[in-house]
Amino acid sequence: MSAWSKSKTAAENVNNGQELANGNILNATTLNAAINNAFYAVDLVESVVAGTTEWLTISSWTADNTISPFTYKATVTAQTTISTNTVVRLVNNNAIGFATYGWSIGSISGQNITIYSIGQPSSSVTLKFVIGG
Repeated sequence: MSAWSKSKTAAENVNNGQELANGNILNATTLNAAINNAFYAVDLVESVVAGTTEWLTISSWTADNTISPFTYKATVTAQTTISTNTVVRLVNNNAIGFATYGWSIGSISGQNITIYSIGQPSSSVTLKFVIGG
């Protein structure tokens, strides 16, 4: 297994993370490095994708144990109109938060975007979304 490198693709970094996890040698430092490098590669791709960027703040989370491993959800309202076939991407702008909470888009309805979190963030979180493109 090679050392982590920001020149690797996100897929290679995720694959290396799986190898670490399967070998049971994953620790917090290694996990954070793996996630940060994987998201760094994704950020490079996102930076060339056309679309409208919105920074949406989430300050209220609701307990929800229906979708494992996520335990909390919140809904934010975008300013951009989101039509049926619009692609919405959640972009890593907070490496520590992504590593800790593993945020994910759960659903989109109209201009409302539901976000899932593995744990409950202790304060307001501002996330970057690219809508369309």
